[in-house]
Amino acid sequence: MNKKRFLPLALVAALALSLAACGGSSGKDGSSSSAVSESNGENEKDTDQEEGSSLSGEAEDGRQEEDAGQEEDAGQEEDGASGEGEEDADDETANRKKELMAQAETVNWKDMGKAIMEDVEGAKELYGGKTLLVKGYLYEINTDGLVKFRYYPPNDTSGKTGAYIWATLPAAEAEYLDATYMDQQVSILGTVSSIQTEEGPVCFYFMGEAYLVSDTNEFVCTLTLSAQGDYYEAEIEGWEGSMPLLVSFTEGQEVPEGEEVTIRGKMNRDSGTEILYEAFIVNQ
Repeated sequence: MNKKRFLPLALVAALALSLAACGGSSGKDGSSSSAVSESNGENEKDTDQEEGSSLSGEAEDGRQEEDAGQEEDAGQEEDGASGEGEEDADDETANRKKELMAQAETVNWKDMGKAIMEDVEGAKELYGGKTLLVKGYLYEINTDGLVKFRYYPPNDTSGKTGAYIWATLPAAEAEYLDATYMDQQVSILGTVSSIQTEEGPVCFYFMGEAYLVSDTNEFVCTLTLSAQGDYYEAEIEGWEGSMPLLVSFTEGQEVPEGEEVTIRGKMNRDSGTEILYEAFIVNQ
């Protein structure tokens, strides 16, 4: 027999016997191999469950974060909608004022009051249904935004006769005026919706929709310091008051006396005296 050929065959046989011996040592019934296999399977299952739980937790966390984000976005959208609503309301008011101003006639409240007291039917023809820019002194403001002007006939001081204009302003404008002095002169804009009379006689103009246009007044005048030194007296050409207009300037305002200037401020009537307060010089 060839020895070179026998050696490889012997090595193959020895290797086969060694593998058989290893297989026999894994257990008589193969239980060791099964236990290892089952253990490995359980470990794989546990790992899968842990990974599944982890993924489930991550998914839940993701949903919670998404829900929170949606709630926050909804809150921001709601706040934005509220702000936009207020801006829209302001724009609508401004546009409505422009629309009415384009067709308004400028009237002094004293003229309206006098007209209705002297001739109600004539006042209806003059002012009924018309859009007016009216300047007058505040008599009252109530919680419904109803602003009242009052006119007293010069020959009757009993208070039992008089003329009123009742104008309903937006709540914000009425609230602003309510924080100022009564008897302050303001300009309002609106359409006369009806004119009525009662015993007295007491006469009423009604504006169901009205707006505040201005709470300041402007005059061209010359100024002199009053005798008391508390106010300046304004000499105004064509002034209708029985006394000079008294002017109280803002602190630090330099006032040129004896020169013609344009001044602006808020007008208030106090015990028959008209005072322009918070005044400042526009130009000279």
